[in-house]
Amino acid sequence: MIIIDTKILDAEKFAEKLRESIQGHSFKTVNKITCSFGVVECRKNDNFDTILKRVDTMLYSAKNSGRNCVVMVN
Repeated sequence: MIIIDTKILDAEKFAEKLRESIQGHSFKTVNKITCSFGVVECRKNDNFDTILKRVDTMLYSAKNSGRNCVVMVN
């Protein structure tokens, strides 16, 4: 989980840039890898568990959408 203090659309752009950077990098031992990201916004009454549950849901949504993508929910 990456936590940043920014607007959700900026967080989505950050995650997309990170995804693209990882996808474009050649690693010595595994060559290429991809990654999926779930992006959520902290709500007024959130705690660690509620945020983690939403992030996890978005992450699995990204994986079920074909992997190597960013999925966001407000």
